[in-house]
Amino acid sequence: MLIVTNNPNVTERHGNVRYVEGAPLDVMNEVCALLGQGFRLMAAPLAGNLVMLRNPYRSVVMEEDPGGTAYSGDLSVLADAYRRVAEAEGRGIPEETRDDYAFMDAMFVDEALAEAR
Repeated sequence: MLIVTNNPNVTERHGNVRYVEGAPLDVMNEVCALLGQGFRLMAAPLAGNLVMLRNPYRSVVMEEDPGGTAYSGDLSVLADAYRRVAEAEGRGIPEETRDDYAFMDAMFVDEALAEAR
C-alpha cells in the first residue's frame, strides 16, 4: 500500500507515504506515473462532495500490483478526477480553512484504509 499526498497531516499519521510538494494536480500526475509502474487505485481519488474539489490537499491510496500494467478503469477514473480538479482549481479557499481541509483529507484516507481491511 502507498499513499500519495501533498497533505502534511497524512505524512504524520501514516507510513508508506510518497509526499508530493505542490497542488492536487501534482499529486494526480504522480499517481498517473505510478499507475504506469504497476500500482492500482485502492480508493477513488476524489471525495463525492463538490466543495472538496477545491481542497488544496489531495491524498490517493494505491496498492502495488507486481508485474501489473495500468488498468484502463483506473486510468479512466484518474482522468475524470484530474479534469474535475482542474476545473475547480483557482477557485480558492479562505486561508483560515486550510487546516480543516487537511483534516478532512486525512479522514478520507483513514476511511479508505479501514474499508480496505
